[in-house]
Amino acid sequence: MGEKLTGDAVLYVDLWDNFPPLSAAVYRFIDKIFGRSPSTNHVLSLLLVFVQSIIFNNLLLKHRAYNENTYLPAFLYVVLMNLFFDFYLLSPVLMGLTFILLALDNIITHLGEPRNDQLVLYTGLYLGVANLFYYPIFMVLLAVYIAYAFLTATSIRRYLLLSFGYGLPLVITWIFYFLNGGMKEFYVNFVFSIFNVASYNYLDPVFYLLLLAVPLIFSLVALVKTLRSTRFTNQQERIQKFMLILLFFAALGWFFNKERAPFQLIMTVPPTAFFLTHYFLDVRVKWKAEALFGLFIGGILFINISTYQKAGFVSKHFSLEDLEVQTTQWDDLVKGKKILYLGKKYSIYKNAGLATPYFNWDLSKLHLNAFRYFDNLTAIYRNFQKELPEVIVDEQGVIAEIMNKMPTIKAAYHIRGNGTVYVLRSR
Repeated sequence: MGEKLTGDAVLYVDLWDNFPPLSAAVYRFIDKIFGRSPSTNHVLSLLLVFVQSIIFNNLLLKHRAYNENTYLPAFLYVVLMNLFFDFYLLSPVLMGLTFILLALDNIITHLGEPRNDQLVLYTGLYLGVANLFYYPIFMVLLAVYIAYAFLTATSIRRYLLLSFGYGLPLVITWIFYFLNGGMKEFYVNFVFSIFNVASYNYLDPVFYLLLLAVPLIFSLVALVKTLRSTRFTNQQERIQKFMLILLFFAALGWFFNKERAPFQLIMTVPPTAFFLTHYFLDVRVKWKAEALFGLFIGGILFINISTYQKAGFVSKHFSLEDLEVQTTQWDDLVKGKKILYLGKKYSIYKNAGLATPYFNWDLSKLHLNAFRYFDNLTAIYRNFQKELPEVIVDEQGVIAEIMNKMPTIKAAYHIRGNGTVYVLRSR
């Protein structure tokens, strides 16, 4: 994606996918500086988690969320970020979470003193920017609305300020595409993509019971003990109630996401770390606290290592293949070439680049399956002329009819594999 967007290419116009715009911009920058470098992705992810843990811990210390000063929230934040190996990616949700944490400082301040219009506006701006990194962050905005409604005496004017701040980054994005003549593509590939992209679960739903067993058990105990305690100030109780609302909507956002993978559960890490800190601080018997803490850390490490190494019971009952890049039958053919692939096995791009805008099949088929309309056929022809693929792999069976409508393009290719593979002739 980053490789395709270098130069003058514009997301949604020159690359058809429903990827969030600011996340795509980060990948574009990384590819421009470092090229295809998985290690860069992981190093930046590590640094970002470290920065987030500091922000998270400092804002809890600032608002005296606990009865004692502690760095345990930061430590637990980092530990929970090691739950599964795809948490190590510089993912859209991880980048968006940075702005959620910045907004969290303002939100907690507002829970105690709902008098500052500027903080409410900034909260909306942070959430709006975060949403352009990761779509389901919209659920956090709902959590904030509910928290303000039930935990504060927020006026209607401040709700409008929050909504204005949230919508401003989206309006700026809309203006960008308006000025660049990409309004239609912006609507189809971004605004209404939720209706066009099929749901997909990368792992067996039962696998999540294994993955979440340790944090879920400890979190439930922590929630019960924390919410039943009477040793907290009014502000601390409001923070706890907001974190509970945030945890609920973060989990709900995962269920509403069209593509579900473990790394998207990162949204639940801050409220989970918050309640776990309360739980471990509340255990007054030192040896018991250390034993429970050791059991929790050991459980997280066990899940991480057993799933990463594909331990016997994991490989026997669960398949992680959909989550990983695999070899394909076309790897040798497409290596080092610009290709057009019509299908959903994106592993083919491991050693190949993308030609034409047609990347996400769910969005591309809206265009390619409607080639009988003259304006669509003309647009397809122009896309091919602009960037002729060196190899076309058609798993959907649509390219043959399109080629028959474009004889000059068809003549440039050798046809292989019963019409599923087209190889550009040497010039």
